[in-house]
Amino acid sequence: MPKLIDLSGQRFGRLRVISRHSENTKLNRAHWNCICDCGEAVIIAGNSLSAGRTRSCGCLNRETITKHGYSHLTEFQIWRQMKERCYNTKAPNYENYGGRGITMCDEWKESFEAFYRDMGPRHSPDHTIDRRENDKDYSKDNCRWATPIEQLNNKRNNHYCEYKGEIKTLSEWCNLLNLKYPVIEQRLRVAGMNVEKAFEQSLQQRVLYTHNGKTANLGQWCRELRLNYATIDRRIRILGMSFETAISFVPSNSDTYFTIGGVTKSLKKWCKERNIKISTVINRLYKSWSFEESLQSIEKREIIFENEINTLEFWCDLFDLDKNQTYLRILRGENFEDIVKE
Repeated sequence: MPKLIDLSGQRFGRLRVISRHSENTKLNRAHWNCICDCGEAVIIAGNSLSAGRTRSCGCLNRETITKHGYSHLTEFQIWRQMKERCYNTKAPNYENYGGRGITMCDEWKESFEAFYRDMGPRHSPDHTIDRRENDKDYSKDNCRWATPIEQLNNKRNNHYCEYKGEIKTLSEWCNLLNLKYPVIEQRLRVAGMNVEKAFEQSLQQRVLYTHNGKTANLGQWCRELRLNYATIDRRIRILGMSFETAISFVPSNSDTYFTIGGVTKSLKKWCKERNIKISTVINRLYKSWSFEESLQSIEKREIIFENEINTLEFWCDLFDLDKNQTYLRILRGENFEDIVKE
């Protein structure tokens, strides 16, 4: 059991400790007889004195409340809670505020009236106090009334995402695109999806398709037709198939129809016209090539490298490169010289 520290003669706020009380608290902690500056005699637990929770017989609190007449306001409770988390080491969230060195400006610390003068009333019941810069103190220049969403976007541990060239917090994106935050957060953190896939998987579910006179989203159609959602989604988004083609496409079926530049033909006719094997095109489609990319002939593609012209097949054999992957990268805009240098 720790040694008792004698508080006799010490001062805590308006209280002066006279002597130890004869009875301890229920938790066997010492009580102390105290005299308040107003003349009131009180008995206070030693830990309340040491922690600064009790500084008078109650007169200080009564004076604070009655001094300005604002004690009924929610803003007053917010001000008191600010002081608690900044200065009371026993406060539940002290570690994230006072424990990090966050304090209040002197004027606010000493006066609710100064705080209320600078901040004014809240804009709505949803608004609470928020610091613009999380590592700076509570002061007029660094504080604002903010909604829960605005505060969420200002947290130290925010997750920033880039989508279509713009950077926002995850909560901002979810609010803008009407996405469910917990679902997207799980996809990114647990499933390891990239941002584009995590967002568009939800957005794709809202696209409606009409088939045989009935309209439903992709997930509903896949359940009804007993199709694999990922397969149909890939055919539509990556391979560029229409919904009707995607749900009816059988890779071994050469009579499946595809459209290029407004012209629609069967797979068999496209392959005959481009002089390429149907099996080659099908294999490329399975590898997420677009249909137009799949019709290109690798063997006939000529590449200029170091002022010498030769077929892509020749260069790939020379540098031990995968023909299909190299060709696809070139089709999608990469430079052959950069591929060789990797």
